[in-house]
Amino acid sequence: MIELAGVRKKFGPLALFEDLGFELAAGETLVITGPSGCGKTTLLRMIAGLERPDGGEMRVNGRTVFHPRAWVAAHDRGVALSFQEPVLWPHLDLVENIRLGNPSVSRVEAAETLERLGLKAGGKFAVGSLSGGEARRVDLARAVLSGRPVLLLDEPMAHLDPELAGKVFDWLRSETRSRTRIIVTHTPGESHEWGGEVRRLTARGLQPL
Repeated sequence: MIELAGVRKKFGPLALFEDLGFELAAGETLVITGPSGCGKTTLLRMIAGLERPDGGEMRVNGRTVFHPRAWVAAHDRGVALSFQEPVLWPHLDLVENIRLGNPSVSRVEAAETLERLGLKAGGKFAVGSLSGGEARRVDLARAVLSGRPVLLLDEPMAHLDPELAGKVFDWLRSETRSRTRIIVTHTPGESHEWGGEVRRLTARGLQPL
């Protein structure tokens, strides 16, 4: 469950959110669209605990994670975030990058997941040698295998060619359909394929499409 009420966020003189609120029940999916710069990534980062709102209240997984006198750290929220630009650690191999999200995942399971996504990594490829699409798949695998009940996906199909995007999309939708999901996308054709409500983020908040 995710619940925001009266959330405010400013960057200098720019007010991204002045009274943002919505509710998403456990197991539901919300797809967010909107122009660049409207605050989609910032919204995900606030829910994940990587960005602090300026006011309002936020509840995640039945807990108050933010209000003016309370703050729950990112690692304690039960939220996995797949970044718009994948974040990988170059001193770790691909399998260990995945296991950072959930150390109970075996190296075999992590490697098998990579192979399902078209990466025959074997755990030995250097992170620095990956293309954007390869790094994207590792980042998504880490978020999914984290097992966390809330999944935030920021442009999950970015950097993937159309044929590969279809394969990754089918895997991602199938593997996470029971979780609470918020997906940010600029791709109109993708928006309604997730099977959830689609809203556009504007200065007035989340508007139904």
